[in-house]
Amino acid sequence: MIPDDWTLEKSFGCAWRMMRGDRRYHVRIIFDREFARNVADTLWHPTQTIELLPDGQCEFKCRVDGLDEIVWWVLGYGPHARVLEPAELVKRIVHMAARMQKVYGPDGPRRVRNDRAVLAAGSGESEVLR
Repeated sequence: MIPDDWTLEKSFGCAWRMMRGDRRYHVRIIFDREFARNVADTLWHPTQTIELLPDGQCEFKCRVDGLDEIVWWVLGYGPHARVLEPAELVKRIVHMAARMQKVYGPDGPRRVRNDRAVLAAGSGESEVLR
């Protein structure tokens, strides 16, 4: 039975989209000039703040419950996004970029085994096949 005081907002908390994690993070990301306007013109999250920087970049800040979803959003911007905080998100991005390099490196696409540490962190990615 659903409690009388249940709301979707309470259930999602500060999840990036809908997968709420166990811990709240303060996220800071710099987007380069090429993507700063797109990022600044969009409401991505109810807690976001965006500062346009003098050099044309923007700094995006928000608070999220969990990192599993936002890591994929950041990866979608490739080299146009640079995570400043939290350190755990930086580590996840670095790890995923290294795995992508193995897949798409000079030898071309190849099979990569699932990494237990990444799966334990909740990324849930599957194997990439040649």
